Amino acid sequence: MSSDAPTVANVLVADRVIREAWLKRPYAQVDAVAARQLLGLLIRWRAITLTDTDQVRLNLTRARSRLTEELERVRELERRCLREGSEAALNYLRESGWQIIGKNCHRESTSRLGRYLAWSSVRR
Repeated sequence: MSSDAPTVANVLVADRVIREAWLKRPYAQVDAVAARQLLGLLIRWRAITLTDTDQVRLNLTRARSRLTEELERVRELERRCLREGSEAALNYLRESGWQIIGKNCHRESTSRLGRYLAWSSVRR
């Protein structure tokens, strides 16, 4: 399992750096955007699940190759942004299901796990 940690960290850090560097309002949303993006990827890949007893299970081994692919995608996106400007980053977010309104990004998860996590966060 420990060999998966650098891959996960690389994707999360690269994803966060892109958002900090090119979104207009990075300081307020970077953590939430990066976390929701990574959560969405893990849900789509079925690497994170919610059990019948409401426990969150994360399987990094299942996500490892997909995370490596995503890291390459993010690195290419970074190169495009250097050449072409921020539109490539904004398109990446839109293609990933984000709504961008002015300087704000918004995405709601419709999965059972996403709804559970959203509910859990407001319940505290």
